[in-house]
Amino acid sequence: MASAPVRPKHATGPRRPPGSARIERAPGDPRRATPPGPARQKREITDGKKANSRRAGQILSEGLASVRVPDGIFFNPAMRLCRDLSSLWVGAQPTVKNALDAFCASGIRGLRYKLENGNVQSLTLLDADPAAAEAAKENIGLNKIEGGAARAVCSPVEVFLSSNFGFDLVEIDPFGTPAPFLPFALRSCASIKSLRLSLTATDTAVLCGAHAPACINQYNAKPLDNEFCHENALRILLGHLARAASQYDFSMHPQLCFSDRHYVKLLVELRKGAPEAVRSSKLAMKFVAYCPRCRYHSLGGFPPASCPLCDAKCDWAGPLWGGAWADLSTVKKIASLSKERPYGSGPELSSLLAVLHSELDAPGGNAPPLYYDLHELASAHKRRIPRVDDMLASLRSAGLFSSRTHFKDHSVRTDALLDEILQFMPKI
Repeated sequence: MASAPVRPKHATGPRRPPGSARIERAPGDPRRATPPGPARQKREITDGKKANSRRAGQILSEGLASVRVPDGIFFNPAMRLCRDLSSLWVGAQPTVKNALDAFCASGIRGLRYKLENGNVQSLTLLDADPAAAEAAKENIGLNKIEGGAARAVCSPVEVFLSSNFGFDLVEIDPFGTPAPFLPFALRSCASIKSLRLSLTATDTAVLCGAHAPACINQYNAKPLDNEFCHENALRILLGHLARAASQYDFSMHPQLCFSDRHYVKLLVELRKGAPEAVRSSKLAMKFVAYCPRCRYHSLGGFPPASCPLCDAKCDWAGPLWGGAWADLSTVKKIASLSKERPYGSGPELSSLLAVLHSELDAPGGNAPPLYYDLHELASAHKRRIPRVDDMLASLRSAGLFSSRTHFKDHSVRTDALLDEILQFMPKI
């Protein structure tokens, strides 16, 4: 989702013409006009109904889905790559019995999950805006999803998840931070042994350190506004999720997490079990140490007060996730599946998957944490800036792991020590 546009206010919506279908509020919704009764049961917007002709919005096609997007309903075409990759991830999972797309707007993301993946049995599209819920209803009909396999519901996420349980795949893609909605999602799925969670955060200025107090408030972690702030941002979000999930005895297992444009995306599995939840929670309490003078960095326990290389004062970030942020086997499954799907983002998608594969394909499957920006190193140490490919070749010839990183251009992920990298950067 883009950071500039804002969703329509939930309290407003178009006037309902006589004879048109009513959109029911979920039980407990404070905006519900009357309590449920025999003549007024909870009504969900169901499948198979023709799109309302009063909608004059443009019909857009993406993947296997077509959606009508009325004026005022949020739709961000720049998120196509994210939706493509997320749908591939869904296709790489075992059977999904009950999927929820919260903040669905037009329903494009959830509809693609259902239409493009035979493993998704049931889909719920949820939005608090009546106009968005109505659009989602119409788009279910437009895509001819029948037999009760999809429904649309108008309700705030907090209210809906307080009385609807058992989803085994939950999509949370709000405007800004997803943090306030995690407790509701985790509590509603507390009886599930294995939960797939797709989480998007568009408050990257907060996570990347431009607004540190807001990050401390929302995620209980101190960020760093430096050259690897995007990986820090991803690890802060992962750490926050892991700590929240452990309260419900869920351990977190990242399958594919990445940073792109204005957002951070987490695609993770949560598994029920107290012992593993403890281990996961401990991994979410790591810290990054960073020297702004020589660009030394490390990830581990409590950060040192001074840099072990140049003795300058160290800065730090955390607590955050200290484990892997993606699983190589999942990336391979997604890459294989992508060859069968002619997505519009094809070249960009293939390039991203290739870089992700190279980052994760380290000895023992343990990719080194964080990365080095060659421009920053050259500036700090008065060295010439090498070509990235030349640096990668030099490090590999020395028997060291090295790869590009999807987080930032002109950067390398490597298990080399800082002084080993500088050996391949001639002095000016």
